[in-house]
Amino acid sequence: MISRKTYVLLFYLFISFLSIGIASAQQLAIKGKVVNRVKLPVEFVHATLLKKDTVFVEGMATDSLGAFLFKTEKGNYRLIL
Repeated sequence: MISRKTYVLLFYLFISFLSIGIASAQQLAIKGKVVNRVKLPVEFVHATLLKKDTVFVEGMATDSLGAFLFKTEKGNYRLIL
């Protein structure tokens, strides 16, 4: 027969796995590519991600292919290039 401690331990393990799944589902990837008028990539463009129009979240420069990638939580953001 399984003891009460074992049930409690299994319950907490289940809740832990559930919360990890929920937390990972909240992640979002915002990616893009900066190109010029003739569709060539533009490197070293500063990309800034803001939340609620004024709160700085993250900033980066585009790579040699003009690409950028932000990993953040779901929400409403403003991207400034």
